[in-house]
Amino acid sequence: MVPGDENFVLSTILRDLRQADSSGLPDEHWFPAHRAFFQSLFRDRAVAVVIACAADQPREILGYVLARPGEALEWIYVRRPLRRKGLAKRLLAAVRIESSDVQSRWTTPDGRKYLRSRLSSRSLRRAPRPTPGITTDATSAQSGSRPQDESRRDVNHVGPR
Repeated sequence: MVPGDENFVLSTILRDLRQADSSGLPDEHWFPAHRAFFQSLFRDRAVAVVIACAADQPREILGYVLARPGEALEWIYVRRPLRRKGLAKRLLAAVRIESSDVQSRWTTPDGRKYLRSRLSSRSLRRAPRPTPGITTDATSAQSGSRPQDESRRDVNHVGPR
C-alpha cells in the first residue's frame, strides 16, 4: 500500500462494518477494538492486501481485497458505481480465492444479498471470526509494515506486476 491507502481502506471497512453491526456496543468501545483488529491484519504477513486503482489515476482506489491467499476472505470492497463489472472477481483471483467457493469472516447486507444471488448456499461459508482486540497469532501482534508499493495494482492489471 502507498501512503494514504491504509486510511481509506480502514475507514471504509469500519464504516461499512459498523452500519451492518446490530450489536448494542457503544461506538467508543466498538471502533477502537475493530480498528486495532484490522490494523493488525495490515501488519500480518499471511494476509494479502491488493488495491485496484485506475491506470491513469494511480492515487484513486477503485477497490481492494484483504485475504489469506487461498484460504479466507477478510474483506473486499469495490466502489458502488463500479460494482457488477468484474473487478471483485479480479481482486479475488489476485489472492487465489475462488469466487465460486467463498469463505468470509464478515459480510454486510449488500454483500450477503450479492453472494446469495450468485452462489449456492453451500458455497458461502462463514470462517471463524476472531474477537477484535485479542490477537491469537503471535506474528500478527508484531509491529512492522509491508513494502510500500507491493500490493497496489491498476485496474488494467490486478495481480503481480
